[in-house]
Amino acid sequence: MERNRKKRSSMKQEHHQQCGDSPCSEEVKAGPNYYPLRPRRFIHEVSQRFGKVPKGYEVSSDVIKRAKEIEANLDPQFPCFKKIMLRTHLGNAYSLNLPMAFVRKNMPPHEAVCTLEDEDGELWETMFCFGEIHFFRAGWKEFAVDHNLLEGDAVVFQLVAPCKFKAFIVRSTRSGEVDETPKLSQSDENINGKESGKSHSQYISQSDENINGKESGEVREGKGKDSRGHEKSTVFVDLQNFNVIFKGVALDSNFKIDVRHDYYDLCLSQNSYLHVGLLEAISDSFAVDIISDTVKIAKAIKSSNITTPISKFKLWDQALERFEKLGMKVGFLRARASKLMDLAEQVKDTPNVKRYKEALMQYDIEGEEIRTLEAKLWEVQQEREKLHSEIEILKKQVLGEGSKFLEEAYYAPWLHIQRMMKKIKEGDIVLVVQIIFCLLALSNAKAATRIGIVYGGQGNNLPAPNQSVQLLQRMNVDAVRLPDANHEMLHSLSRTRLHVAITVENELIPDIASNQTRADQWVQENVVAYYPEAMVRYIFVGNEVLSQNNTSLWHDLVPALKRIHDAVRNHNIENIKIATPLAMDILETTFPPSRGTFRSDIPQDQVLVPLLKFLDGTNSLLFLNVFPYKAWSANPTNLSLDQALFRVDQSSAYQDPGSSLNYTNLLDQMLDSVLYATEKLGFENIDLGISATGWPHAGDIDQPGANVYNAATYNRNLARKLNSKGSAGTPARPKALIPTFIYSLFDENQKLGPTTERSWGLLRPNGLPTYELDLTGSRSDKEYSELPTPLNNNPYRGNLWCIVVPGVNTSYLSQAIINACSQGNGTCDAIAPGKECYEPVSLISHASYAFSSYWAQFRSRGGACYFDGLAMESTRDLSHGSCKYPSVTV
Repeated sequence: MERNRKKRSSMKQEHHQQCGDSPCSEEVKAGPNYYPLRPRRFIHEVSQRFGKVPKGYEVSSDVIKRAKEIEANLDPQFPCFKKIMLRTHLGNAYSLNLPMAFVRKNMPPHEAVCTLEDEDGELWETMFCFGEIHFFRAGWKEFAVDHNLLEGDAVVFQLVAPCKFKAFIVRSTRSGEVDETPKLSQSDENINGKESGKSHSQYISQSDENINGKESGEVREGKGKDSRGHEKSTVFVDLQNFNVIFKGVALDSNFKIDVRHDYYDLCLSQNSYLHVGLLEAISDSFAVDIISDTVKIAKAIKSSNITTPISKFKLWDQALERFEKLGMKVGFLRARASKLMDLAEQVKDTPNVKRYKEALMQYDIEGEEIRTLEAKLWEVQQEREKLHSEIEILKKQVLGEGSKFLEEAYYAPWLHIQRMMKKIKEGDIVLVVQIIFCLLALSNAKAATRIGIVYGGQGNNLPAPNQSVQLLQRMNVDAVRLPDANHEMLHSLSRTRLHVAITVENELIPDIASNQTRADQWVQENVVAYYPEAMVRYIFVGNEVLSQNNTSLWHDLVPALKRIHDAVRNHNIENIKIATPLAMDILETTFPPSRGTFRSDIPQDQVLVPLLKFLDGTNSLLFLNVFPYKAWSANPTNLSLDQALFRVDQSSAYQDPGSSLNYTNLLDQMLDSVLYATEKLGFENIDLGISATGWPHAGDIDQPGANVYNAATYNRNLARKLNSKGSAGTPARPKALIPTFIYSLFDENQKLGPTTERSWGLLRPNGLPTYELDLTGSRSDKEYSELPTPLNNNPYRGNLWCIVVPGVNTSYLSQAIINACSQGNGTCDAIAPGKECYEPVSLISHASYAFSSYWAQFRSRGGACYFDGLAMESTRDLSHGSCKYPSVTV
């Protein structure tokens, strides 16, 4: 164990390379909630191949039988799965993929270090990588080599504690080798809970053992439904144990995942392998081609319709007939194709079918004309973008010539010119236009205000990217901010008029900061590849970097900004600004605004000043994530809700004693506090942008003001302010134009934390609006439908408990209890057998106690009453007799 502990730090450093494209998080936050995985998507880019077993190492039914015997003898309270060792598990890559069903129920949704314990009690550490495919990588090689695992061997893994497995190895019998079947020792039985009674699931009631048995993570054959939702035979194997074996050789690695998946469904429909009768003389590659073509033809038959030509049915039948003669069981497909062909023959000459075919042909012709016009439009747009770039360059040159003119005029003896220059220095842009009118009257103003929306993608029920873009266009949105550089979204945004902000994710910053080649590569792949069809206008390097505890990341920020800027300019792209969104916690003092100062722990000379100097020198903006809701809800007694919702007029405005400026809303106060902070560092011309703002439409009991009424009010008044003439800025910068992104397009059901984190969406996942909103700001309140009366504007005072949501699937509660109780500090002592809260012996009762106890201990450190949707806040005290449920006092 000691030698593996020494490797742990190096494993952490290497796990990004080891995990490939899997989104293994760098840092795992404390907390008990393991959230379920996204549904599995069979895509070509993420393909887990099944290794080929070489000749001489056939998959032994005896090995499988003995592995199943071991599974049957293990305590069902602890989930397990078995794996047959294939080439991909033991080859150069040395990785072991884990069953999806097992990971979904039992593993954390992030990278983690797991422990493997063999039959002798020796321990090895391995890295669990989480992503579209979930597998052991770093450390697995040492385990496999030390135990001399060979292709054809089997290993049964039993989860005996969070991220700790007991491994039982079953050797494949080979010539000259002794058959070794592991025996369960007395100590193993104790680990499996047969005698100890002190396992990590002791808090689960005995009456619910059936729930915690075979359904708690075991992978078994022949029950339930197939991957398409159809009833599955109890005889045929499930997808996890499905292997395409021909003449003793596993052919699975020769198929793409979707092809293998579709072939499994075909075999399942016939309750047998379709290829078992193929002639022995057929080669492996020919067998793969036959199976692949069979799947392709089956899909074509399934997708055929009344207009499918009869000739195609005949071609399919001819191919299937050849396969049938070679031994492939495809008679059922031939019968299906024949029946459909007869039906098509019967109706092919009816008037409706003829007209339908004619209409389809005309539709295709007109579609081709549309595509031709779109191609022409794209060419015109491309030329227009080139002209825009040329105009930007000429604009700078003209302004340069204009400044020389003004400098010469400044030294003229005429007093009125000197007075003009004084006003110009004070920012009177109208006079600048008057003086250099002969130089095309170009000003140095920023781009016009645009209202955009943040596209948050942390949901498993959201519309496809192209549908999301269509919804954005219907909302009259000017711009969209992506939390990454999602290629599907960029492709869908191409040839639209939406301006786009893309993001370099935080974890990429250190690499880009130290490597110009990496910056060039990122810009090439995520900007140049889609520009100018996708109108990228901002590149955000990171998000809230100065709010992270990683101080080295602070120092990498400006170098990364510079390298991305250089990479963009190397492609002669002039209309993309490089910036970084910051949170309001960068300030140490925010009130009154004139006293705004940056946090003292952020190094000024090494971080803040270089950042502001870069933004000022590149004519970029200081973007802020500004949420008046968070400021107000943290102090609802002393801050005005009307100020937060833009409902105060000048007669009731707050006057800053330091600047004598009047403030009618909280947003302006927050923005100006940042402006004053930048001025204190010597940067008086930095312009601001809002990278995220909004108001949640729902929240927990301890989250006042989170309701539909306030959310609609905030965003409607925000739109009016930003679209108003002369007052879109702040009291300190009244004429400033502030690009703003509203957070967010959709509710995101996979975000962690309290309910507000999942309730900022302007739209529901089905595309319907959460509330009416006109982003042009032209509609009055009377033109909107009546909003529901807010019921939680006043903070709740009293005790709260965290209990099980009524009606949830109780099969998930067992693992949730284990997660909550594993935090220690006596969280679940009271529901242990014989203790004061053990009775009633109910899974729901024990879960409610565990949730409440965890929340009471960890709420102050960010713990949430959520548990993947299984828990909710309640004012109901479930205490009884001597059993007292822990609570939170607010």
